[in-house]
Amino acid sequence: MNGVPPEQIRSKPDLRAWVRPRIAEMTPEQRSAGSRAIVRRLLERPEWQYSQAVAAYHPRADEPDVRPVFEAAWSAGKLLALPAFEPDSGHYRMRRVVGFQDLVPGAFGVMEPAASCPGVAVEALDLALVPGICFSPEGGRIGRGRGFYDRLLASFHGVVCGVGFDCQVVPYAPMEPHDVPMQLILTPSSVRTVARG
Repeated sequence: MNGVPPEQIRSKPDLRAWVRPRIAEMTPEQRSAGSRAIVRRLLERPEWQYSQAVAAYHPRADEPDVRPVFEAAWSAGKLLALPAFEPDSGHYRMRRVVGFQDLVPGAFGVMEPAASCPGVAVEALDLALVPGICFSPEGGRIGRGRGFYDRLLASFHGVVCGVGFDCQVVPYAPMEPHDVPMQLILTPSSVRTVARG
């Protein structure tokens, strides 16, 4: 962890406000090196090696760059799905991508599968890589506050892997009943397996 937030910083908005400057302080070189380390760690994990259908995300500028995972999935014959925003419902759904040519600018400035890409039921996926603002060792995740991932993964039954830089791991992240817990927390320096029960 890059420092520990003071004890009084415990709400989701306060934790977001505390972590975001630490992410912003990272140099491009640190982001790139951290992203490469995250990808290396993921590809060594049994959760990756045994998976057949993977949900990933296209990174924003402040998120770990997991795009090499796309190529690893395609090379290994895995199904790769990314979230695509559905304007009619105001929610995301997973769509299969088979190459970078399938990605187009999305509703929030993030590349996402084109509308022509086939939909994939989240129940058919067995590993999900999920970004966030911060994560706790107990599997808590604080996202950007809109709840998109929690709704998207509500019926997901595979392994949920939170992906972030080391400075995004905080001692505590409040969880609400609708929040989807992480089972792995993957950072450049470690992989934390979250104990259940």
